[in-house]
Amino acid sequence: MPGGRPTTADVLSMKQARSMVSHLRDHDRLRDAALVALASGYGLRIGDAVSLPWRALLDDTGGIRQTVRLTEEKTRHQRIVHTFPFVAKTIREWQEECGLVDLDEPIVPVSTVTGWRIVKRAADEMGMKGNVSPHSLRKAFCDFAYRQTRDPVLTCDVTGHANPANLMRYIGRERQAVEDVWADMMKAARKL
Repeated sequence: MPGGRPTTADVLSMKQARSMVSHLRDHDRLRDAALVALASGYGLRIGDAVSLPWRALLDDTGGIRQTVRLTEEKTRHQRIVHTFPFVAKTIREWQEECGLVDLDEPIVPVSTVTGWRIVKRAADEMGMKGNVSPHSLRKAFCDFAYRQTRDPVLTCDVTGHANPANLMRYIGRERQAVEDVWADMMKAARKL
């Protein structure tokens, strides 16, 4: 975290992340909305979100790609992600506001520190409590993927994480997963 001691980012729900995008769009901050949409909709770290070039999202006709190949800077891990409708809509609006774009330029040309400020300011404006940071947006994507799969291994593949146990801890599900296993075992034990 810029200017302070690092702390663990809270997990936002995808609904909260989408609400943040809507809040920023409603306040005519399309650039900021695009940043939040990229980070939450593709599960990107803030550094990857601010450096993602237009070329990664636009097809030959200038439209938004349905699937995008991403390479994460930190891990060099590549993954294919699909474009959620709220991401496509936000990026399309930002693209219209920008006019002609250089395909090699970042979609959201801000620094990582500015990205932090954008997310923190939006969270404050929306009255979000806790430690909301850009990483909360990546966690929103991971949590959303896990909610759909209920499979830590498959979720790792979708989100680019290597270790299912670490992923569960990352999204605050480790304790719940253990409790669920015990509940299932107790039900089965009653039938013995």
